[in-house]
Amino acid sequence: MHMLLLLLLVPCLTFISADDCTDCVNSGRLWCLQTSQCGGTTLACNTSITVPLNCPSLPRFAYNDEFMRTEIMVLTTAAQNENPQLCFDNQMPTMKLYKVTTVNCSTNYTDVTCVGYTECTWTGSDQPAIKWSYGVWS
Repeated sequence: MHMLLLLLLVPCLTFISADDCTDCVNSGRLWCLQTSQCGGTTLACNTSITVPLNCPSLPRFAYNDEFMRTEIMVLTTAAQNENPQLCFDNQMPTMKLYKVTTVNCSTNYTDVTCVGYTECTWTGSDQPAIKWSYGVWS
């Protein structure tokens, strides 16, 4: 009798055993976004997830406003300038331009130019930090 009961419960346990969206979807089932529950392939849900990449997750890195203002804004602004070193000299004096590559990035127009550049900065240790950025000029 106990074996029969166990055989009947095993499918039910696998149905509810997924703790998170990724486990649920990887096991071939749907994850309901509204209820945060795993269900079978016939789950009636307004928004169901079928691909692990679409599972909700917490961000790995918190937004840092100072980093955005002092580094990322300078890098993206420099990418819009024909001489990125001017921006670096003004805002990030330890940043030195290493290489600039300019190409036509449109197959339809000849006046759309993309530029990519590599720069190095010394952070006080023996190892340089190397960054790469790009921009579009037209």
